[in-house]
Amino acid sequence: MNFKFLFFTLPFLAMTACSSDDDVSENHGSQQQGSGVPVSIEVSEEPLTDASAAGTRAAITFKETLTSFKFHILAYGHSNINVNATASRTNAQGAGNRWETDAMWPFGVDIDTPCYFYAFANVDYDDEDYSPFKPGTSFTPPTGKLVFSIDEFAEAQMDLLVAKQICTQNENQVKPVHFQFHHACAALQFSICKTAALDDYTVRLRNVKLHNIKKHGTYFFDNDNWELDNSTSLEEDTYADYTLASFDSSVEVPVESTSTMLLAKNANDYMFVIPQKVNPWNCQEKTISENDDGSYYPGAYLEIECSIVKNGNDYADNGKVYLPFADTWEMSYIHRYKIRMGTNLRGSDGNKINFTL
Repeated sequence: MNFKFLFFTLPFLAMTACSSDDDVSENHGSQQQGSGVPVSIEVSEEPLTDASAAGTRAAITFKETLTSFKFHILAYGHSNINVNATASRTNAQGAGNRWETDAMWPFGVDIDTPCYFYAFANVDYDDEDYSPFKPGTSFTPPTGKLVFSIDEFAEAQMDLLVAKQICTQNENQVKPVHFQFHHACAALQFSICKTAALDDYTVRLRNVKLHNIKKHGTYFFDNDNWELDNSTSLEEDTYADYTLASFDSSVEVPVESTSTMLLAKNANDYMFVIPQKVNPWNCQEKTISENDDGSYYPGAYLEIECSIVKNGNDYADNGKVYLPFADTWEMSYIHRYKIRMGTNLRGSDGNKINFTL
């Protein structure tokens, strides 16, 4: 399998660099001394750096432009914090695509006391549960985290956008609180072809699934890291099976030297996943693999529903073939894969299909 890694940029092209006045909310410059005055904000994208692996940069877009996001304001030793405040883009005539919010600086917090801002977008958050966000004490700074899951249905998947800023009310009188968003998830894109070894075979595709991927994680704002359940539990809800492509009727797979077929509706469609190390199916038992310490985990694999026909014989195993899958998915990267259907295809028992029969 051919692996290729690319960075990806923010999915909303309307966001500009922090030097742009168009990103500043209408209440910028209206700050006054004391608590309870409006918060002024601006938004930008995080600059890209060169990828460490071969490939070129690629832009990633969403179906809708980002129009709003949530943020929390935390301060040392203060329980009267601003939680789940909303910032919204206004496109009204003369507003200049500014960001506006009704959030106020917390009462009782000195204008020179640092406040921690935790912002997130494209995630459904429980408005009642603020427990993952802690105001901190005189010895420990405020902390924030988000519990996030990736839906198994592609049309419901979202990329988690996050930003953190530390600012005092005094500083906000001079400049806005600057949220520089970046992507907390990884994005995947798959294409498929058959190798020259199957050139004389007619390969028709119906469905492609990626099995046994962890779908829950906790993102920590303070160290910009993820934590996943690393237990060896085989509970059903821990892992997801993601459909990469599904066709109403079978579609013929092209030969690699001629073309490849993208397993997405559009070139800018991606599947989002929580960053993680993916362990492969061991090709012995289709759903269970063994760790070095003797514990077990569901091994990851591609399930390809298809027909592979030559001289009237269909070599697919009950209409399906399988390939083990392994990789490490990094935050803020696009990971591109080409599935090459050839003589390494396996049956449900893990053995390679014998194409010489």
